[in-house]
Amino acid sequence: MPIGFIASRGKRTFIVFRGTKTVKEWISNMGIGLKEYPLPDYGSVHEGFLQLYCSIRPAIIESLSQLSGRGRLYLAGHSLGAALATLALPDIEASAKVKIEALYTFGSPRAGDDAFVRAFDGDYGRRSFRIANTSDIVTQVPFPIPLAGLVGAYFSHVDTPVDCTVQDKDLEKNHAMQTYLAALEQARSRRSLFQRLFG
Repeated sequence: MPIGFIASRGKRTFIVFRGTKTVKEWISNMGIGLKEYPLPDYGSVHEGFLQLYCSIRPAIIESLSQLSGRGRLYLAGHSLGAALATLALPDIEASAKVKIEALYTFGSPRAGDDAFVRAFDGDYGRRSFRIANTSDIVTQVPFPIPLAGLVGAYFSHVDTPVDCTVQDKDLEKNHAMQTYLAALEQARSRRSLFQRLFG
């Protein structure tokens, strides 16, 4: 089952990763140790997410090399896909020698340690938008400290947070991509109303 796609429209190209679907992906999600990120001075990241990203990386780099004309490149992802998109951004820019205009993630878990976050935010903080439902438990994992001092590691979130709050009284609905899209549409409608009233 494909974990993402690359599509072009006009001079814009989008790399989009989906959330967890298969048993193998759930197992990757559980690999909550830290492993050094492949770029120097980028700290360490979630071992399972990195392993999964490395398994699809050659196909991404190959696809980008076949694009005619560079145009504008965007990354996006939901849930597991958000973590993959976050890990992909520095690597793609370094490896494919392209500039990514923006990263949009939805319901992202924490993907790396503080050293990774500092390096990532320093290079990409102004181009990264981490949309998080405050009622979505996935945005709170892996925990920022090891459980019982044994399982896990010290994880942090990358910037730039864009919070919304939707409480559907259901863990799955609070995390669903449809919930995020509805919240964005609602925010857009409120902004349009504000512009009409005070613009």
